[in-house]
Parts: sequence; structure tokens; C-alpha cells
Amino acid sequence: MGGWGQNNNKNFKYILIIHKLIKQFLLFLYMDYSKIKSKFIKAKIKKTKWKDRDYIDDLMFFERVILNKFEHLGMGGNMKLHGLKSSYKKEYEAIFKELDSKAWKKYQEEEKKEKQREKAEEKKWDEEERKEKKEHKKAWVEAGGK
Repeated sequence: MGGWGQNNNKNFKYILIIHKLIKQFLLFLYMDYSKIKSKFIKAKIKKTKWKDRDYIDDLMFFERVILNKFEHLGMGGNMKLHGLKSSYKKEYEAIFKELDSKAWKKYQEEEKKEKQREKAEEKKWDEEERKEKKEHKKAWVEAGGK
């Protein structure tokens, strides 16, 4: 019986080759620097050396996500977006504002509401923690502690 299990090493090598080819194709497909829409990214290209093109590729990822209205990212795409936003906050904001100012304003409002929710939640947790400490101290003193 010649099946998948008997040729695992060979099959694994084929999978790696296919993965590499797909990755190269996707990079070719998506990293077409001549199709950049953002003036911000175009200005950055002029100041960036070829060896540092990963930076531009990351900015192009922002552009694609914004132009596609954040659709079809999947878990991996969302993780990448979150990580890149942390690394390139100013660039993300500039590209977002430029390419979709209405969505940017909505995003800003949502961020503001989220910060307010976080602040209220933090205040609630702090208050609960103070109450717990007070109760623990009371129990300590009732148990004979000083």
C-alpha cells in the first residue's frame, strides 16, 4: 500500500517547494510598487533604499487593507495588522487618513469610546481591589492581626 505515510519526507519537501513558490507569487502579485495609490508611501519610497524595502512592503500592506475596507483579512491578517500598527502607528494613521478619511474619523471615534470603556473598567477594577483589601484587613484584624 503506497500511501501518504510512506513518503512523508518526500511529500514534505514538495509541500515546502509549493509553499515557497506560492509565497514568491504572492509577493510578486502584491508588491507591485508601481501600483501604489498612497502619496505618503510614494514619498517614503523615494527616501528608502532597496535593502530596506520590507518597510515599504509593510506600508503597502496597510494600503491594501484600507482600500479593501478591512475585509477578508482572516486571523493571520488581523494579527499582522495589529502588530504592524504597533510598530508603525504614525505611518498607519497617515495612510488611513489619506486613503479613507471618513473611515478614519469613524475609527477615531471608536478608539475614543474604547479608551473610555477601558478607563471605566480600570476604575471599576481598582475600586473592587480597594474593597477586597479593606475586607481582607478587617478579617486580619478580627483574626488577631495587627
